[in-house]
Amino acid sequence: MSKTIVPKGSSHCQYALSLKRDLEANFLTLASLLCLIKRDRLYENEYEAWWVFLDDLRLTEATASKLMKVYTTFIEQYKIAPAKVASSGGWSVYTKYCLLLKMLTLQKNG
Repeated sequence: MSKTIVPKGSSHCQYALSLKRDLEANFLTLASLLCLIKRDRLYENEYEAWWVFLDDLRLTEATASKLMKVYTTFIEQYKIAPAKVASSGGWSVYTKYCLLLKMLTLQKNG
């Protein structure tokens, strides 16, 4: 395995954590764009269908949907700052949120 260039003063582990934080923030930026593109049908100028655009992005419909749901739930609906969502774990937080909602619904109904 080749050596990864790590900024001076950083450990490999700390650099990996930094990259992960940046990745979560970029996922939220992508999610915001996906919401806008789908809602306003902006893909129609360049693609014959939404799924063709997603294929060009190399995203499945399920992945795109999950990204957009994280954005619409936490940032648009609950008005949580994107940086806070990203630092909390991004879409892994959404998975936990869905499980919690399911448990609460089962508890309420059962």
